[in-house]
Amino acid sequence: MTHPSVRLTPVPPPQLAAAVASYGAAIAAKFSVGGGEPEDHLRSPFEQLLADVAALAGLGNVVASGEHHLADERIRPDYAVHVGGTLIGFVEIKAPGKGAEPARFKGHDKRQWERLACLPNVLYSDGQSFGLYATASGWARWSASSAMSRRPVGRWLRRRPEAWSA
Repeated sequence: MTHPSVRLTPVPPPQLAAAVASYGAAIAAKFSVGGGEPEDHLRSPFEQLLADVAALAGLGNVVASGEHHLADERIRPDYAVHVGGTLIGFVEIKAPGKGAEPARFKGHDKRQWERLACLPNVLYSDGQSFGLYATASGWARWSASSAMSRRPVGRWLRRRPEAWSA
């Protein structure tokens, strides 16, 4: 469900594909230099993907504020997403290869999901998979690239970085 003042423009598939390809190329560039934390390699490309898709959809001013602390829920999603100054949802970026399906999480990730589940519109991503929890009925899920294998992204990218820009 969108905010009443938000008017979405349908995004033509070729333009969406170009935005996702640019996202993949940015991730490949980050992983190609090595070092750093894998999850952190996803942050900047994700922010750009969000901006690109928001522009294509005609959403105007979309702001992703990082490390949004919610004291009452004892949780800190990676991002709170605002459209036109209105909070519309949250984003949690997981390390590459962890997936975006809470039913598969264990340990810390499972406990984190149990706290995040009370929030509206939570988007999960590990860089290659995206899962959106938007209603009480469960998950809507899509993958950034159907060509991706189930191997962790970093290891896969070192072998085939060209797949991100395809």
